[in-house]
Amino acid sequence: MRDPAARPPAIGLFDSGVGGLSLWRALRRAWPAVPLLYMADTAAFPYGGRSAEEVAGRARAMARALVAEGATLLVAACNSVSTAALAAVRAATGVPVVGTVPAIRPAAAATRSGHVAALVTPLTAQGPGYAALLAAVPPQVRVWTCACAELAALVEAGEIASARTRACLATVLAEPLAAGADAVVLGCTHYVFLAPLVRDLVSPAVRLFEGTAGVVQQVGRLLPTARSAEIPAGCCFTTGPVEPFVAVAERVLGPEAVALAPYARYAIEAYL
Repeated sequence: MRDPAARPPAIGLFDSGVGGLSLWRALRRAWPAVPLLYMADTAAFPYGGRSAEEVAGRARAMARALVAEGATLLVAACNSVSTAALAAVRAATGVPVVGTVPAIRPAAAATRSGHVAALVTPLTAQGPGYAALLAAVPPQVRVWTCACAELAALVEAGEIASARTRACLATVLAEPLAAGADAVVLGCTHYVFLAPLVRDLVSPAVRLFEGTAGVVQQVGRLLPTARSAEIPAGCCFTTGPVEPFVAVAERVLGPEAVALAPYARYAIEAYL
C-alpha cells in the first residue's frame, strides 16, 4: 500500500448502513470530480445494540480497508462512531478523519424557547462526545435527548415516509415539542432522510439542524483540489448482502444512487 500522502485525493466514507449516504450526497454535490468510496457495515447493523468497543473495532477495520482501497481522507459518516469511538479511528490510520456529531451547538444558539430536541441513537447518547456537546450548552437551554433505537432501522428498511415511521417520530418528539422545543437536531445520518417527515410533524416555527454542512466545510479545509485518475468516481462496498442495500440506496437517493456504482461485497475481517 502506497503512502496515502503520495496518492491523488479520494474521500472514503463509512457508516453502519445507508445513513452516511446523506453525507455522500452532499460531498458529491460539492466536489463532483473527486472520487468517493463508501462502505456500509450492514453485516453489523444496527450499531445501537452493540458496545462502544465493538463499534470502535469495526470502524477501525472499515477505515483501514478504505485507505487500502485508495482513500486519502476519511469521513466517519456515523454520529454513533463519531461520539463514541472517533479517537480510536483516528489512531488507526495515517490519513485525516472527519467526524460527524449532532448539531447541538448551532441548535442551542438558535433556540428562542430554550428547548432543543435531539434525535439520536442510544449509542450516541451514551458516548463521551455527546456528553461533551451537552456540557457546552448554555445553562438556560434544555436539550431533550430523544434516544430511539427504532428510527435508524426504519430508514435502513427504506421506510422514510411510512405511517410507522411517522408514528415513531411523533412519539419520541411529543414531550419536547409539548414543552415548546423550537429546534430539532437530526443527530444520526440516517435521520437526515427523515427531514421531510419531521417537517410535516412540527410547526413552521421549529427549525431542523443536522451536521452535514459542517462536515462538508471541514472536508473542504483538508481536501487537495487535484483529481485522482486511479479509481472510479463512484464505488460502494457493503459488508452484508449487496442487493438489499442497493434497493434502499435507490429509495433514499433516487437517481443519484446510480453514481454509487459499482457495488461490491467487502470482507473487512482481515482488518479487524
